[in-house]
Amino acid sequence: MERVQSYRLEVTRSTVGNFVLLLAILTHISLALGKLAARSTLKMPLWEASQLTLGLSIPILILPHVFNQKTASLLLGKETAYHTVLAFLWTNKPIMQSLALIVVWIHACIGLHFWLRLSKFYRKVFLLLFALAVIIPLAGLAGFMVAGRDAVEMAQNKISQQQQKSNSDETSGYSDDVYGTTTGDRESSSTSGYGYEYGGDYDTEGKTQAQSTYDLNWWMNFLLILFYSLLSLALLVVWMRKLIAQGSKTVSVSYVAGPELLTSAGPTLLEISRMHNVPHMSVCGGRARCSTCRVRITSGLDQFSPPAEVEAATLLGINAPPDVRLACQIRPRDALTVVRIVPPLISQANILDPSDDVNARGVEQELVVIFIDVRGFTRMTADKLPYDVVYILNQFFDAAGEAIVSENGWIDKYMGDGLMAVFGRNDGPGSGCRQALRAAKDIDFALDRVNKRIASEIPNPLQIGIGLHVGPLVLGKIGYRNTSAMTVIGRTVNAAARLEALTKEKNCQVIVSAAVADLAGLETSSFERETVTVRGLHDPIDVFFIPRGRDIEL
Repeated sequence: MERVQSYRLEVTRSTVGNFVLLLAILTHISLALGKLAARSTLKMPLWEASQLTLGLSIPILILPHVFNQKTASLLLGKETAYHTVLAFLWTNKPIMQSLALIVVWIHACIGLHFWLRLSKFYRKVFLLLFALAVIIPLAGLAGFMVAGRDAVEMAQNKISQQQQKSNSDETSGYSDDVYGTTTGDRESSSTSGYGYEYGGDYDTEGKTQAQSTYDLNWWMNFLLILFYSLLSLALLVVWMRKLIAQGSKTVSVSYVAGPELLTSAGPTLLEISRMHNVPHMSVCGGRARCSTCRVRITSGLDQFSPPAEVEAATLLGINAPPDVRLACQIRPRDALTVVRIVPPLISQANILDPSDDVNARGVEQELVVIFIDVRGFTRMTADKLPYDVVYILNQFFDAAGEAIVSENGWIDKYMGDGLMAVFGRNDGPGSGCRQALRAAKDIDFALDRVNKRIASEIPNPLQIGIGLHVGPLVLGKIGYRNTSAMTVIGRTVNAAARLEALTKEKNCQVIVSAAVADLAGLETSSFERETVTVRGLHDPIDVFFIPRGRDIEL
């Protein structure tokens, strides 16, 4: 520990290290107090309340220890030996130090979990990370216990040896080889308040040991009182805001499918839902990091300003229409009617279970989308009986479905005479691109067999268009209660649909985005390349025009 301590001090006692640590402490306290003061209600989910409470308790638990160590280094020019601090903490503050470790660790784990839980990678390694989250603090506490006992025993043995050698009253504390410091001054394990007493009769500024300890404790207590004052002020701001809201303008907020509320203007829509116990999804806790609290505004949209940067980025990520806003970011001032888009009918247990791969909250994942459509099918079957139309479509869908499933694809939905399928859900985007291209090739060959089989049923052979694109999508359950089903939404879906529609204009069977071709390693030298503007995407994309699926070579 002492050897590692010397390397740590090179970092934490450097100018940059001191600046970073100070900035981290100030940032943490400012964010915690600011987040508390910005609230209009203290009603919140249990996990959010736990994170906030633990975060506010951290300065109270660690400030005395950090202050004494840093101040001794910066102001008194002393570095306390590691075994000295261990012996002191184990003798005087074992519960406080252990509690500080546990509180900081749990606070960090809660924050990381609710930040990363929508990530597919995090969900894959969750069990491993959970095991580490339990093992690491237990190992730290065990190390503190063992090392603390060793340090106390070592100090007691050296004291006993020194007393045996000393025949005078010269030694009134611990000598420098017992509870020494890195500067060689003497140091005592006794305390005054929270502070350590630093040895020697005088410090570098000529103050006595008692004076130095008194100064340290005064400043440390001043900082604690300052923090308590700021915490009280933040709570007072919340109370004052609530008091002012009670006397402010009353607005009507109606949720489609109920309820209808009369509430004070000022809080966000998400806070209004919580204040009135209206179920409302919010995975990120109202930070605009997710879109689960989003609502469709059916009336009252004109009262809100355009989305700020953080909300606009989240809405853009899900390709939200103009009438969709995040409930955690809008503050109703006039009558409002909204639809909660993400169903709030999920138990808290399911929300917290990252191993639940099929749930309504949605998971962002990079996937490959393939759109397939039969050209002119409605005109071709205009004089057919409905049973005949169903037979013809099922012949094609059977052939296309077999090709898709054989390449580990997943048929998302059927749309009249077309379908949409997704690849890469379990194998990643690279493999998904190759699988989708092979499926497109197999579908082209399968179409020949279908046309032979139904040649007597239709005047002309079936022709199809295929569009492929890869990109981020949200995978989740969409729909009403038991009728909800897994699907994908996002700009990638729209782009693939537009590429499929473009095949007719470009007189080709398949259009593949350059992103798909690159990830799949597709040989494209024989295909025409063009940059096209796709409705729904901000930037043009490069695509390849492939005459027939059978021309694909991987």
